[in-house]
Amino acid sequence: MTPNQARCLEFIKSYIHSHGLSPTIGEISNGMGFSSRTGSAGLIDKLETEGHIFRRDGTARNIHIKDKSESPLKIAARNLIESKIGEVLRGNGSAVLIQTSAFNALKAALNA
Repeated sequence: MTPNQARCLEFIKSYIHSHGLSPTIGEISNGMGFSSRTGSAGLIDKLETEGHIFRRDGTARNIHIKDKSESPLKIAARNLIESKIGEVLRGNGSAVLIQTSAFNALKAALNA
């Protein structure tokens, strides 16, 4: 991994930790001081090719960190929470649709 790839990966991890969802390509570019999205897009492609991250097609904020130590349940819970948050942020869903008990159960699974 190159120093820029490591810096990009750390930026993505930090952003997800701080905001609860992944950054956009533009936010990564801004955060890394690039004047265009091309530089960060190339780094993200490399990080995905090397297996450090994965992306879901057709979704915004679709960058996810691969953590081989996470259980399948924890990964599924994280993906569900992120997709529901994404729906609300895009205006395609309502926060009311996220049932409190289900949300808390999924959140507990993530912290397990």
